[in-house]
Formats: sequence, structure tokens, C-alpha cells
Amino acid sequence: MILYGFAWMSGNGYAAAAVPVSEALFAHLSWLVIVSEVLMLPPYLDWFWILARGKSVFPRGMALSNPLIFYLLLKLITLLMPDCPLRLAFTNGLMSESMMIWFAVMALWSARRPARRNDARWKK
Repeated sequence: MILYGFAWMSGNGYAAAAVPVSEALFAHLSWLVIVSEVLMLPPYLDWFWILARGKSVFPRGMALSNPLIFYLLLKLITLLMPDCPLRLAFTNGLMSESMMIWFAVMALWSARRPARRNDARWKK
């Protein structure tokens, strides 16, 4: 939302106000990012724990496909990027990008593995 507002203001004659307005919005709404990440943390940790203990149809190594791990890897990439608009956009979408990578890994693993109706893990 902030990036869209910045782009619209910059392109419609409000370029001088675009930066201060965007910075004010970010300062006012940045707490939402922290709250949403704190609320997402327990399910991700639970997912890791279930996979690491082997209590899933996925192999234990899939515990490394946790979105938090992808998030940390992408965060390291942003630290290597120069300070530019792309870095800001990339940083703002880290959780979405992490989830996209995670869904792709899950989809590729699921498509590669044939479905078994009588999987021994589910008979316990």
C-alpha cells in the first residue's frame, strides 16, 4: 500500500510530498509487521517440530523447507543488496516470497511422489 501510494504520488504531481508521506505511513503502520510475524511464528515452529520428529507424510529433511528458513535466507540476500527501491520492495515482501518458495517446494515434492492410499504412517 505504501509503495503504491508513493508511486501514484510521484507520477501525479505530488513527488515532493511522496517521500515524507510514505515515511510517515511506514512509521505509523510498521508495528503491524511485527505483530503479524509474531502471530505466524507458532505455526511455523510447530510445523518444523512435526516434520523433524517424523510425524508427517513428509520426510524429516523437509523440516528444512520451513518458511522461516527461507525468510532468513532471503533476509541475508537483502543485506547484500544496495540501498535502492528494489531492496525496499524485496524486503517488504519477504514473508510472501518465503511462502511462495515453500509452496513451490511442497508442490514439487507432492507432484513427484505418487499418492498412496494405504500409507503405513497413517495406519498407526
